[in-house]
Amino acid sequence: MADTPPPAADAEPPEEQADSTAESVVAGLEAEVLVVDEQPRYHLSSCRGLVGKATIPLPAREAVELGFTPCGWCTPVRMLGSQEHATR
Repeated sequence: MADTPPPAADAEPPEEQADSTAESVVAGLEAEVLVVDEQPRYHLSSCRGLVGKATIPLPAREAVELGFTPCGWCTPVRMLGSQEHATR
C-alpha cells in the first residue's frame, strides 16, 4: 500500500462538505477564522494550508457573508459547530 504524498504547499484545499444545519450555526458565529486574499476558503488558525501565507482574521459570520467556503483540510464547520454545540 503506497503512502499518499502530501499536497503541494500552494495547492488549493478542497471545500469542506458539511450539513446545512452546521453551516447555518457557523454562519452566525463571531468566532475568528482566517482567510487568504484571492483564495476562496476560510480556515482555522491551525490549518496546514496557511503555512507561509499572509492571513486576514474575520468573524466566521463575515467570512460566510463574503462568500468564503470552509476548508476541507481543517474542517472549520465541524470544529466550530461542535464547539458551539458543547457550550449550549
